[in-house]
Amino acid sequence: MEELFSLPPADLHRFIEAGIEQEEDFRDAPQALRDFFNNLEEPPWLDYGVFRPGILVFNENVQLMLVAFVTGVLVEGFSTLIAKSFNITKRVAATKRCLQQNNRQLMEIFYPGGLRRDGDGWKLSTRVRFVHARIRNLLAKSDDWKHEAWGTPLSVGHLGFAISVFSKRLLDYSELVGARFSEEEKESVLAV
Repeated sequence: MEELFSLPPADLHRFIEAGIEQEEDFRDAPQALRDFFNNLEEPPWLDYGVFRPGILVFNENVQLMLVAFVTGVLVEGFSTLIAKSFNITKRVAATKRCLQQNNRQLMEIFYPGGLRRDGDGWKLSTRVRFVHARIRNLLAKSDDWKHEAWGTPLSVGHLGFAISVFSKRLLDYSELVGARFSEEEKESVLAV
Protein backbone atom coordinates (compact mmCIF):
# COMPACT_ATOMS: atom_id res chain seq x y z
CA MET A 1 0.00 0.00 0.00
CA GLU A 2 2.95 2.33 0.57
CA GLU A 3 3.91 1.92 -3.09
CA LEU A 4 0.31 2.50 -4.19
CA PHE A 5 -0.39 5.48 -1.93
CA SER A 6 0.55 8.08 -4.53
CA LEU A 7 -1.72 6.61 -7.21
CA PRO A 8 -4.81 8.68 -7.98
CA PRO A 9 -7.79 6.98 -6.25
CA ALA A 10 -9.55 6.28 -9.57
CA ASP A 11 -6.48 4.42 -10.87
CA LEU A 12 -6.04 2.50 -7.64
CA HIS A 13 -9.69 1.37 -7.69
CA ARG A 14 -9.44 0.45 -11.37
CA PHE A 15 -6.30 -1.65 -10.82
CA ILE A 16 -7.70 -3.37 -7.72
CA GLU A 17 -10.89 -4.16 -9.63
CA ALA A 18 -8.84 -5.53 -12.54
CA GLY A 19 -6.81 -7.71 -10.15
CA ILE A 20 -9.88 -9.03 -8.38
CA GLU A 21 -11.68 -9.75 -11.66
CA GLN A 22 -8.49 -11.05 -13.33
CA GLU A 23 -9.02 -8.65 -16.23
CA GLU A 24 -6.77 -8.09 -19.20
CA ASP A 25 -5.81 -4.47 -18.39
CA PHE A 26 -4.33 -5.59 -15.08
CA ARG A 27 -0.96 -5.88 -16.83
CA ASP A 28 -0.70 -2.06 -16.59
CA ALA A 29 -1.02 -2.12 -12.79
CA PRO A 30 1.96 -1.29 -10.54
CA GLN A 31 4.28 -4.25 -9.98
CA ALA A 32 3.50 -4.47 -6.24
CA LEU A 33 -0.20 -4.96 -6.99
CA ARG A 34 0.49 -7.46 -9.77
CA ASP A 35 2.76 -9.41 -7.41
CA PHE A 36 0.03 -9.44 -4.75
CA PHE A 37 -2.63 -10.89 -7.05
CA ASN A 38 -0.31 -13.18 -9.01
CA ASN A 39 1.01 -14.82 -5.84
CA LEU A 40 -2.29 -15.49 -4.07
CA GLU A 41 -2.53 -18.96 -2.59
CA GLU A 42 -5.12 -20.62 -0.41
CA PRO A 43 -3.69 -21.51 2.98
CA PRO A 44 -3.10 -25.25 3.39
CA TRP A 45 -5.42 -25.40 6.43
CA LEU A 46 -8.43 -24.04 4.51
CA ASP A 47 -11.26 -26.59 4.36
CA TYR A 48 -14.33 -25.40 2.46
CA GLY A 49 -16.27 -28.43 3.74
CA VAL A 50 -16.24 -26.92 7.23
CA PHE A 51 -18.30 -23.99 5.88
CA ARG A 52 -21.24 -26.12 4.69
CA PRO A 53 -23.29 -26.32 7.94
CA GLY A 54 -22.82 -22.59 8.54
CA ILE A 55 -23.84 -21.69 5.00
CA LEU A 56 -26.95 -23.85 5.26
CA VAL A 57 -28.06 -22.52 8.64
CA PHE A 58 -27.35 -18.92 7.63
CA ASN A 59 -29.55 -19.26 4.55
CA GLU A 60 -32.29 -21.03 6.52
CA ASN A 61 -32.31 -18.08 8.95
CA VAL A 62 -31.31 -15.29 6.57
CA GLN A 63 -33.96 -12.79 7.67
CA LEU A 64 -33.16 -13.26 11.37
CA MET A 65 -29.42 -13.12 10.64
CA LEU A 66 -29.77 -9.82 8.74
CA VAL A 67 -31.95 -8.29 11.47
CA ALA A 68 -29.36 -9.34 14.05
CA PHE A 69 -26.50 -8.01 11.93
CA VAL A 70 -27.99 -4.58 11.28
CA THR A 71 -29.63 -3.91 14.64
CA GLY A 72 -27.06 -5.55 16.88
CA VAL A 73 -23.69 -6.39 15.41
CA LEU A 74 -23.11 -3.22 13.39
CA VAL A 75 -24.42 -0.88 16.08
CA GLU A 76 -22.29 -2.57 18.72
CA GLY A 77 -19.23 -2.82 16.48
CA PHE A 78 -19.29 0.78 15.30
CA SER A 79 -19.59 2.04 18.86
CA THR A 80 -16.09 0.73 19.70
CA LEU A 81 -12.64 2.09 18.86
CA ILE A 82 -13.53 1.33 15.23
CA ALA A 83 -15.55 4.56 15.26
CA LYS A 84 -12.36 6.51 16.03
CA SER A 85 -10.81 5.38 12.76
CA PHE A 86 -13.79 6.70 10.80
CA ASN A 87 -13.73 9.96 12.71
CA ILE A 88 -10.00 10.56 12.31
CA THR A 89 -9.97 9.75 8.58
CA LYS A 90 -13.19 11.70 7.97
CA ARG A 91 -14.87 8.54 6.63
CA VAL A 92 -18.48 7.93 7.61
CA ALA A 93 -19.36 4.37 8.59
CA ALA A 94 -23.11 4.43 8.96
CA THR A 95 -24.19 5.71 5.56
CA LYS A 96 -26.91 3.89 3.66
CA ARG A 97 -24.32 2.80 1.09
CA CYS A 98 -21.91 1.49 3.73
CA LEU A 99 -24.66 -0.47 5.49
CA GLN A 100 -25.79 -1.95 2.17
CA GLN A 101 -22.20 -2.97 1.41
CA ASN A 102 -21.86 -4.63 4.82
CA ASN A 103 -25.11 -6.52 4.29
CA ARG A 104 -24.11 -7.57 0.79
CA GLN A 105 -20.72 -8.83 1.96
CA LEU A 106 -22.39 -10.84 4.72
CA MET A 107 -24.81 -12.37 2.23
CA GLU A 108 -22.10 -13.15 -0.32
CA ILE A 109 -19.68 -14.87 2.08
CA PHE A 110 -22.51 -17.20 3.10
CA TYR A 111 -23.46 -18.00 -0.47
CA PRO A 112 -22.29 -21.51 -1.48
CA GLY A 113 -18.83 -21.03 -3.02
CA GLY A 114 -18.86 -17.35 -2.07
CA LEU A 115 -15.39 -17.50 -0.49
CA ARG A 116 -13.74 -19.19 -3.45
CA ARG A 117 -11.43 -17.07 -5.64
CA ASP A 118 -14.17 -16.34 -8.18
CA GLY A 119 -16.93 -15.91 -5.57
CA ASP A 120 -18.47 -12.53 -4.82
CA GLY A 121 -17.85 -13.01 -1.09
CA TRP A 122 -14.13 -13.38 -1.75
CA LYS A 123 -14.13 -10.38 -4.10
CA LEU A 124 -15.97 -8.13 -1.65
CA SER A 125 -13.80 -9.27 1.26
CA THR A 126 -10.66 -8.54 -0.77
CA ARG A 127 -11.93 -5.04 -1.56
CA VAL A 128 -12.64 -4.50 2.15
CA ARG A 129 -9.09 -5.54 3.03
CA PHE A 130 -7.76 -2.92 0.60
CA VAL A 131 -10.01 -0.33 2.26
CA HIS A 132 -8.64 -1.40 5.66
CA ALA A 133 -5.10 -1.07 4.35
CA ARG A 134 -5.83 2.41 3.03
CA ILE A 135 -7.40 3.44 6.36
CA ARG A 136 -4.43 1.93 8.23
CA ASN A 137 -2.10 4.05 6.12
CA LEU A 138 -4.12 7.24 6.76
CA LEU A 139 -4.29 6.54 10.49
CA ALA A 140 -0.57 5.80 10.75
CA LYS A 141 0.13 9.24 9.30
CA SER A 142 -2.39 11.01 11.52
CA ASP A 143 -1.36 12.93 14.62
CA ASP A 144 -4.75 12.03 16.13
CA TRP A 145 -4.10 8.28 16.30
CA LYS A 146 -2.58 7.50 19.72
CA HIS A 147 -0.15 4.73 18.78
CA GLU A 148 1.04 4.15 22.35
CA ALA A 149 -2.51 3.68 23.66
CA TRP A 150 -4.18 2.01 20.69
CA GLY A 151 -1.34 0.20 18.91
CA THR A 152 -0.98 -0.24 15.17
CA PRO A 153 -4.16 0.95 13.49
CA LEU A 154 -6.27 -1.84 12.04
CA SER A 155 -3.61 -4.43 12.76
CA VAL A 156 -4.08 -8.12 12.11
CA GLY A 157 -4.88 -8.41 15.83
CA HIS A 158 -7.59 -5.75 15.62
CA LEU A 159 -9.13 -7.31 12.54
CA GLY A 160 -8.93 -10.89 13.72
CA PHE A 161 -10.49 -9.98 17.04
CA ALA A 162 -13.14 -7.76 15.43
CA ILE A 163 -14.16 -10.38 12.87
CA SER A 164 -14.36 -13.07 15.56
CA VAL A 165 -16.42 -10.84 17.82
CA PHE A 166 -18.70 -9.75 14.95
CA SER A 167 -19.30 -13.42 14.06
CA LYS A 168 -19.96 -14.46 17.66
CA ARG A 169 -22.27 -11.50 18.24
CA LEU A 170 -24.10 -12.36 14.99
CA LEU A 171 -24.90 -15.76 16.49
CA ASP A 172 -25.88 -14.22 19.86
CA TYR A 173 -28.18 -11.58 18.38
CA SER A 174 -29.67 -14.06 15.89
CA GLU A 175 -30.62 -16.34 18.77
CA LEU A 176 -32.21 -13.39 20.57
CA VAL A 177 -34.51 -12.80 17.59
CA GLY A 178 -35.41 -16.47 17.22
CA ALA A 179 -32.72 -18.38 15.28
CA ARG A 180 -31.56 -21.74 16.61
CA PHE A 181 -28.18 -23.36 15.99
CA SER A 182 -26.48 -26.63 16.85
CA GLU A 183 -22.92 -26.44 18.17
CA GLU A 184 -21.64 -27.70 14.80
CA GLU A 185 -23.56 -24.95 13.00
CA LYS A 186 -22.22 -22.28 15.37
CA GLU A 187 -18.64 -23.45 14.81
CA SER A 188 -19.22 -23.47 11.07
CA VAL A 189 -20.65 -19.92 11.05
CA LEU A 190 -17.56 -18.81 12.95
CA ALA A 191 -15.34 -20.62 10.44
CA VAL A 192 -16.95 -18.76 7.54
